[in-house]
Amino acid sequence: MEKFDVQGLINETEFSISEKTAFTPHGFLSHYTSPTGLVGIMESKKLRFTEYSCLNDEKEGRLIFELCEDYLKGSYSQDFTLKIKERIVNDKAKESVAIKLGVVGEKGYLWLTNSYKYFIGCFSTDQDNLSMWNYYTKTPNSVGYNIILRAEEVWHNINKFDLTQEYKVNPSIYKVIYDEDKQLEIIQILIDATYEIWKKMPDDIDRRQAIDWLFDKLEELRFIFKHKAFEQEKEIRIVLKVLTTDYHSMLLYDGGKEKIKLRQINGVFAPYIDYPFWGKTVAEGVVVSPTLKDQQAKNSVHILAQKYGFNHHFDVKSSEIPLKY
Repeated sequence: MEKFDVQGLINETEFSISEKTAFTPHGFLSHYTSPTGLVGIMESKKLRFTEYSCLNDEKEGRLIFELCEDYLKGSYSQDFTLKIKERIVNDKAKESVAIKLGVVGEKGYLWLTNSYKYFIGCFSTDQDNLSMWNYYTKTPNSVGYNIILRAEEVWHNINKFDLTQEYKVNPSIYKVIYDEDKQLEIIQILIDATYEIWKKMPDDIDRRQAIDWLFDKLEELRFIFKHKAFEQEKEIRIVLKVLTTDYHSMLLYDGGKEKIKLRQINGVFAPYIDYPFWGKTVAEGVVVSPTLKDQQAKNSVHILAQKYGFNHHFDVKSSEIPLKY
């Protein structure tokens, strides 16, 4: 009887998912921010990645698991369906993942369980987006900013930063998926592959680890499934995957030199990583939100650009969205 190629199916599935979710850096990325945020970026020439559990929308990461529960009403064995639903209910997806390493003897497979922390950087492909401005401009006198970055250069600089060599930090870049049909298609590919592996595994331990692999993938993809109501944001996310063992070392206080620091967000202390993105031509310019202070705001950005050494081609322009008040 022909031996079942577990690793081949895993590789094929991960490639298929990557084709549907990965973003090839090209053109420009927009990073919307507050006045304080813009000063911080231009002064430090770093982009901030916040630990996922501390992002604004606590419900965001649950969508993928809700869709899984709906999809599991399909044609799978009762035992398999129950195992998946138990994992979702118990929320064990946050606690452990499994990585397939290789074959052990004639019976089973060797698996390794690790846990990870995820840090998120948020961008948009839209340079003048009302939905994004609304996060930063609550009144006509408020001002928000959008720093325009060359996508290829940002991605190149993030990947060459020495943190990725010193610790096990794996950057990935994704387009956020808003369409429910596309979300369900990805879930179908993952669950179908898991079910095929689960049926072929020789014992309960390996079957459980097959489900762990599924939840590893779901844990990563939960960051890029969003409700259709947010599709106008046209969001791109860079995700930093950090081993928990490295996370604790990176967080430990070292006189301000620690790789992971804390900031206060609405009374909660949020871990973050600042990643250098700078290159001589990486920043195209800044767009100023709709505001009554348009000319003042543009003048102030020109001063910032001069102060912090941004090149003379740095373009500062106004939003084309009409101001209503």
